[in-house]
Amino acid sequence: MTRQEKRWQRVRTLEVVLTLLLIAAFSVLNSGRMTAPLFAAFMTVFALLTAGLMRRQYRVLDELGRLRWLGSYLSMAFVYSLGLSGLVLWSIWQAGGGQPPGVSFNAVFAVLVAGGLASWGTWHYLGWRDSHG
Repeated sequence: MTRQEKRWQRVRTLEVVLTLLLIAAFSVLNSGRMTAPLFAAFMTVFALLTAGLMRRQYRVLDELGRLRWLGSYLSMAFVYSLGLSGLVLWSIWQAGGGQPPGVSFNAVFAVLVAGGLASWGTWHYLGWRDSHG
């Protein structure tokens, strides 16, 4: 295994750990045991760790890998923005006049999972396309 492959493997392991931490935080939040300020602090720390992870991912890859990485994150951002804005618009439309709109936890979590799957699928499709010419 080359040095670059080892570095990439370490970055991917860190990504799995951060994903498991986020799933645990959402599970605790959904069960009602985590207060909103604690969750906000956790999400701030998680966002900073994710930004650091993204920086490491980008630095480890070669030029073709960087293009695949950018494409996969672009597809994830597209799904996130389209899904979350659709949920907000749907909740506003459903709320009608007198009630404040609300979005369910499960709907937001489904959009987050769909964005992750879009990123994963795009990454693997672009890798397959690059390997097959």
